[in-house]
Amino acid sequence: MFGVIVSRAPLRRYERYEHVFHDDALAVLAVALFEERFDCTSIIAAIVSYDRVDPELAERLNAKRLSKSALRVVAGFSSRVEEPFRCERACQCDGVLAYSKPSTFCREQAIEGCIVLSLARCSRASERKEDRDCSKCPGRHVVAKAGWFPPGSWPRMMTMISLMHASVATCLVSIGAVAIVAMPQNRSDDATLDWPNFRGGASLQGVAKGALGDRFEVAWILETEGAITSSPVVAGGIVYVGSSDGALYAVRSETGKEVWSYGTDDIIEAPPLVHGGRVYFGSNDFYMYALDAATGKLAWKYETGDKIMGSANTWTSEKGELLIIFGSYDNKLHAVNASTGEKCWEYETSNYVNGTPAIEGGKIVFGGCDAVMHVVSAKTGKATETVELGDECHVAGSVALADGRAYFGHYGNEFVCVDLAKAAVVWRYGGGDQAFFSSPAIGQDKVVFGGRDRSLHCAKRSNGEKVWTFATRRKVDASPVICGDKVVFGSGDGRLYVLELATGKQVFKYEIGRPVYSSPAVSRGWIYVGSNDKRLYAFRPLER
Repeated sequence: MFGVIVSRAPLRRYERYEHVFHDDALAVLAVALFEERFDCTSIIAAIVSYDRVDPELAERLNAKRLSKSALRVVAGFSSRVEEPFRCERACQCDGVLAYSKPSTFCREQAIEGCIVLSLARCSRASERKEDRDCSKCPGRHVVAKAGWFPPGSWPRMMTMISLMHASVATCLVSIGAVAIVAMPQNRSDDATLDWPNFRGGASLQGVAKGALGDRFEVAWILETEGAITSSPVVAGGIVYVGSSDGALYAVRSETGKEVWSYGTDDIIEAPPLVHGGRVYFGSNDFYMYALDAATGKLAWKYETGDKIMGSANTWTSEKGELLIIFGSYDNKLHAVNASTGEKCWEYETSNYVNGTPAIEGGKIVFGGCDAVMHVVSAKTGKATETVELGDECHVAGSVALADGRAYFGHYGNEFVCVDLAKAAVVWRYGGGDQAFFSSPAIGQDKVVFGGRDRSLHCAKRSNGEKVWTFATRRKVDASPVICGDKVVFGSGDGRLYVLELATGKQVFKYEIGRPVYSSPAVSRGWIYVGSNDKRLYAFRPLER
């Protein structure tokens, strides 16, 4: 539950709602807004996140109304503020907050500016009550920083202001009334909403929980020193992604603030895997790495005979031993102990293993550049089935598993469905002159996958009959993600697309400008994707 109080008053007479600060209370957002004639109106919103809302707050919430058509405020909330700041102006500290007075832009007469008051918690309590020297105020948790927009440059919607709590929903103060709008939250204790590995789960189905909106904005951008073809993953409020600059980055999912980075000796194209407090990833330097997910400290690294391009997957034995399973360009599938990095077994093929192995029911399924689909026992590392796909039918992408069937594309210009029990191809799609590299997303009755024919394809799971295709301007090697009634994917044409799953109709497009071969991660309604422009993008949903 949360409540909002809105009060209209001149800046020089702003009120202090101290009664809302119960226990370890959250914040007061003090904002000076403009009116169309530029005479100042202040809105003081007290936001509280509790199971029980003070009845007085509710009463005030229902009683207050705004009539000026120009007023609109959007306040967003993040889990915490990383870098406290000191008050820059005279403050009146009562041991609860250190208040910054309006800046010199605020005149006694008409105010030609948009002021955001600075607020900060003061740690000195009674010592600070009469002391107005802000240079001495340590200002422990930042609530809002001061900002000013010069006359003539008024935004129609203020920038999202970061506050100090994960569980508070986004609040909207809109024209004519106080409106509360609950937007999808980016942070939650529900780990099932994470996207901890490539394609979101062990069977690599490429389906995210929740729903996607129709409109998005860029929340933040991470700059690296190399192209990002690695696909990001999200776990515990952190996004992990590799870069061609040889580093793995861990950044906060809501802000993009770097938590740590870890450098290797070659480019990182393999998507990471987060499991049990560790992050596992391969590099083109031939090593699989295991790092502490919180600190980036190395736990172990395991050397293979060539570069590692695909992500790792996990399987737990009957004895509780966790195995990290991945392929390498040394033609082998490797299984190592997750705790120690010691080899458990390896399975050798006759060519590169480029994709990520899918795992379901103790069976590991993957395709190789040997034009074979392999089924391997996770317990023994021995093959149980192989399916020959034909000459030149190299499998560079990853297999997705659902209901006893495997779905994948290959360089023989087909996308196929294989019955695992019969070890036989059930249906084939395509047959043109372009390969299928993208890994599929498996819906309830549809399968969606990209093609080098510059299109995203949707077919019926039952028989491979085409449902729709969506044309882009370049090849679609990135893998799509299904979330609710939408599908999101990137293209080599430098765009991120969101489509209706049922019809393939475009609902959102964002021009990045450089090829997108990174597959998106979707978590809590947000989209994270890398690009060849050396950047990782985070898109947050916009409420209508």
